[in-house]
Amino acid sequence: MEPFSENFNSDRNFTSRGNFTISWLNDTILAELKKAAENRLNNLIAGYTYIVLTVFGCSGAVLCLLAIFTLNFRGRQNILTSVRPIFVSFCISSLIYSIVCAFQAYSCLVGLPNFLALPAYDPLCQIIAFGYYMIFFVDVLQHVTLALHRFFAIVVANRFVWVRTRACTAVLVAMPWVFVIIYMGLPFFHVGVDFGYNFTLDRCYIIKVHSWAYAQFRKVFIAIAFVCIAICYSSIAIKVGVTRRRAIGAVEMSTKRTDALSAVNNHSHSAEPTQKPTHKPTAQDNRGAGVTKTVIALCLLFVVTFLPWVIYPLVAKTDIALNTPPGLTVVTLFLLACPSSPWLIVLLTPALRNHIQRQFNRIGF
Repeated sequence: MEPFSENFNSDRNFTSRGNFTISWLNDTILAELKKAAENRLNNLIAGYTYIVLTVFGCSGAVLCLLAIFTLNFRGRQNILTSVRPIFVSFCISSLIYSIVCAFQAYSCLVGLPNFLALPAYDPLCQIIAFGYYMIFFVDVLQHVTLALHRFFAIVVANRFVWVRTRACTAVLVAMPWVFVIIYMGLPFFHVGVDFGYNFTLDRCYIIKVHSWAYAQFRKVFIAIAFVCIAICYSSIAIKVGVTRRRAIGAVEMSTKRTDALSAVNNHSHSAEPTQKPTHKPTAQDNRGAGVTKTVIALCLLFVVTFLPWVIYPLVAKTDIALNTPPGLTVVTLFLLACPSSPWLIVLLTPALRNHIQRQFNRIGF
């Protein structure tokens, strides 16, 4: 009976171990299936988001470019003329971003299989991932360029004449594109990260990280850009405040002198009362004020969309927190930064807005 009992116990232990193994495999498979379903749902949400970004960004960029290039700038020597190349750069970056988002929407919605996941189209997928990341850096530097342009024009223009020239504006416009193309071109040589088709995210993205310092540099980059923008606009605010106080003081001194002279010369009751000259705002002043509002709105757009994307993961101490509802809100704001710029430019700049309204009225809208 002993051999029989030993065999019975060994069979029972084997059966229990087998049941445990099967149960563990089932739990693992279920967990993987659940994770795959969650990833697929997130990718579908991302795909529909990219569609909205494509339509929103492309329509705004085309509308803004049409307004800028069909508006007659002859005789308009004002702030709009000087910032026109920077506004065009914003529109071009938004248009490129919209085209890239169209490819990202396709791959996220279709899933596997799709042509971007094939090895034959890997170069195209790398270019799409390159464009996706490049535009974010370009957009950040364009905000810095706009701040520097206004800083040069208002604070240091009287000391350095060159900063008011077209050559300076051309350098400021080209700087973001040249720098970012060089920096983001390094992954094509397997430096920092590798671009390709990310099968988890179902889109052209980063597939391998060689250096986390390179991957995280974009957040430090945005923080440095914010510091530069804050310094530029703070200097502009101080300069404008000092200039206004001096102007008010000069007007008060002139008024006191005029009143004193009038009191001395006022020996006859028939003398006509003196009238203080008043300055009425001209059309050029109104156009300048309108463009200034656009510049301020673009600055606020940068603060609202880019800064939370940098600060929130630092507070949460992990990038995984971006999968939470507050984190997804931060990411959505970040994605809206680039396509929103042309809309702000064309809607808040009076000359461009009025020109678009005239064109729509002409065709019957």
